[in-house]
Amino acid sequence: MARNLGTPVAMSETMHNGIKDSRLCILDDASHVSVIEQPIAFLNAVTGFLNA
Repeated sequence: MARNLGTPVAMSETMHNGIKDSRLCILDDASHVSVIEQPIAFLNAVTGFLNA
């Protein structure tokens, strides 16, 4: 479950819906510093985006 209190999932979904061709990736057990909390999941998400 994502636990970012600064940018909750509902707010992220609103932003995602307003940005053409955007992708929303929810990382489990991560908050606003997901690159530190879930480094492999973060890397996989970014790499997948860049390789698309």
